[in-house]
Amino acid sequence: MLLFSVCIFAGVLIVQEGGGRWRRVRLIAWFLGPMALGELARMAYYGMLVPNTAITKSAFTPRLHQGLVYLGDTLSPTWLWVPMVVLLPVTIWRMVRWWRADDGHRDVMIVSLLVGAGLLDAAYVVLIGGDFMHARMLLPGLFALSMVTWLDLSDKFDRTLPLVVAVAFSAISCWTLRYPERLIGKNLIANERGVYIYLSRNAHPVSPADYERSAWARYGSVLAAAAHRIPSGTKAMVVLSSRSELPDAQNPAKFVEAHSPLPSTLIVPAGNIGVMGWFAGDDVYLFDRRSLANPIGGHLTKLPDHGRPGHNDPSRLFWMIARFGLPGEENVLGGHLGPTVLAARRQLACPLPAAYLQAITAPLTFGRALTNIVHAPSWTSFEIQRFPTASTPCPS
Repeated sequence: MLLFSVCIFAGVLIVQEGGGRWRRVRLIAWFLGPMALGELARMAYYGMLVPNTAITKSAFTPRLHQGLVYLGDTLSPTWLWVPMVVLLPVTIWRMVRWWRADDGHRDVMIVSLLVGAGLLDAAYVVLIGGDFMHARMLLPGLFALSMVTWLDLSDKFDRTLPLVVAVAFSAISCWTLRYPERLIGKNLIANERGVYIYLSRNAHPVSPADYERSAWARYGSVLAAAAHRIPSGTKAMVVLSSRSELPDAQNPAKFVEAHSPLPSTLIVPAGNIGVMGWFAGDDVYLFDRRSLANPIGGHLTKLPDHGRPGHNDPSRLFWMIARFGLPGEENVLGGHLGPTVLAARRQLACPLPAAYLQAITAPLTFGRALTNIVHAPSWTSFEIQRFPTASTPCPS
């Protein structure tokens, strides 16, 4: 949203009349103030300059080919490009007419800023590879570009053509145009609504009650009950007996003793933490294997193969054992992984990762907040080797 904010604020400065320089200074202060306070709050609490998802999802790494695939996946199935192409001449004609008017230059600049915001946002999304959910990340840019069509419908031509095109296209869309994928397509882009309907077994999954029939809810409830059975003052960790994400009758879970500065009493690996976390409750810590809410996974070196957009940074279970397992439990995943767990534990004990994990788990005091703000740049940028060995140096 920063791209939109900057472009729209530039329009605000353009339309200001009177007040002189100090009025503009006050406006800039009002614009930058809330953003600066929000950023300081993030740095103080999380010790990061950007959200963890920005690092995990490679928000600064170009992936143009996949982005172009995502753009085609958005525009082609539902023909979104058709009304935009049809209405483009209307917008161009209106802006030319404004530019020729005596006082129209300002209007053209304001509309251009809105167009620029939409194009910049869409270009950024395409550049970094798009998303795993159909159309989602391109909707803000497309909305900004569509808004321009409806500005200042001052004559019959301006009013009639957009209205006819919009009504006709809406009718066609309601009747026939649909995204063809039922779940996940060949480009690993999903009809996410269809996925959640399928997994929840509910036609309109909205509230937690709508997910009660899902595997997430069942396992979350099982984990909540298991956490309540753990003796007070102790902590435990679930280690799965196979690569499956969740335990069941054929894949029983192994509980081992754990340590953690977190208040949770049970630590469990999971690939989708939202619904299961809701049903599991506050006594269960879900080690997010997709790394979106995992402070370790977000800092692991990136895989050479990006994989599915937005899901390209899985955290292996040995990182969970390294962080929460007690010394002597290195072989809980199998003897061959014991040295890897030890190497991962040494990495987490290095100055940067250790200080970062301490910063986000210790009680939040005023001094801690100031320390987090000071160290946020280095805690944002460090990387941990994804598959460390005994000779792997500490992150710097």
